[in-house]
Amino acid sequence: MAVREMGTPKVLVSPNLNITLWQNGIRHVPHKMRIKITRRYDESEENSGQMVSELDVVQVESFKGLTTQKEA
Repeated sequence: MAVREMGTPKVLVSPNLNITLWQNGIRHVPHKMRIKITRRYDESEENSGQMVSELDVVQVESFKGLTTQKEA
């Protein structure tokens, strides 16, 4: 989904998001999560100049009334 929405060929998952996903084990995956997707240039030598998307978790108290926010 991040590849389609952001238009980047590569997606990087932050360690915080990975820990949050796996903290309850494989059978108790969270049903809802707030994710922040940012697009930036890749700094690695083999993919210099390509855009990558970074996924990070955002901690929220409640999911009630949340909407999608796009920043320019």
